[in-house]
Amino acid sequence: MANLRIVDFLVADVRTIRARFTDRLDPLIGISNVTVASLVPGVPDAEVIGIQIKDDKITVTTRPLTPMAAYLVAFKSTSVQSFKNVNGNAFVLEDGRTNVRQINGPEDPSNQVRDNLVSFLKDNVYDLNRRTLVRFVINQVATDLLRAHNDIRQAKNDNYLDLRITDERHTRGKGPFDRLFEEGAFQVLRVGRTPTNAKVSLSFSFDTFPFDPITLLRKDVQNEELEAGNNTPGTFSSDLLLNLLHSPVTVLKSVVFKYQSGSTFTYSISSLGYQINNPRYDTQFASTLVTLEDNQIQLNSEVLADSGFDLPGAGDTIVVSYEHKSVGRTIDESTVRVSQVLDAVRQHRLY
Repeated sequence: MANLRIVDFLVADVRTIRARFTDRLDPLIGISNVTVASLVPGVPDAEVIGIQIKDDKITVTTRPLTPMAAYLVAFKSTSVQSFKNVNGNAFVLEDGRTNVRQINGPEDPSNQVRDNLVSFLKDNVYDLNRRTLVRFVINQVATDLLRAHNDIRQAKNDNYLDLRITDERHTRGKGPFDRLFEEGAFQVLRVGRTPTNAKVSLSFSFDTFPFDPITLLRKDVQNEELEAGNNTPGTFSSDLLLNLLHSPVTVLKSVVFKYQSGSTFTYSISSLGYQINNPRYDTQFASTLVTLEDNQIQLNSEVLADSGFDLPGAGDTIVVSYEHKSVGRTIDESTVRVSQVLDAVRQHRLY
């Protein structure tokens, strides 16, 4: 049995780590097969939120890494999924040396002081590329200047006992931290996608009023495509577990398997049903499986007995339509209206 070894490794940015191995990787390798552990007290581990496999390369997407903090990246097998090649005859050697790499978090991408210094010094005799000595010195100086700038702003705001800032608009940066415009903030009252008291009108229509409860937080997702993977949102695993992009899922509408050969197979929800964490909104076809996450759906294994069904693998896709809750929506009960449309047939008497 051969061993998988790392032959190339790169920290591309604060969210992306790339590695190349000695052989093509199993496409079902998932987020549980990679860990990014902090080596600095007080700095949290970087949660792995996405895995992409392409031939012998793996791209790991994490929560933003803390700038200059030390981390240990480990590739490992689990009880559910081995870290192996696509043929299953080569595995990563988990000796704590060949399967791990120590990294430092990249520079803070939102440090405007550093960007100004680099812009001022460019086209000069200095080598300003990342991971050079000059760049390291610039980062240290820029960090100190930025910290002093923030301290001055906080000293200014210390003159106030209490100052409320309403609807301060931010665009999420690439780094691990986002700063408020005013220093010394001590309480966050609201975070939302829209301004305070913004209103939106929605309506839902049904051919026949459903027997199950209806959630006014309902949001429809049409034709979401899943690829082979393990426990990563937007993927499916070989045991017919669907990991959807949105949560919490409430109702499964349709599932279509699309194979590389061009053929398709439509999963029959009405005859096979499905399992979900909370089947409250579809008691007719859904049943409870409490071990599932809010974004997961387990299909019925009885579909394997259908002669027209082939278990999907690498390169195949599953197209899913479903409903989920938009949990950021707040409903004003006084504005809810329920109405029914009736057809009236007018009769005429002939004389």
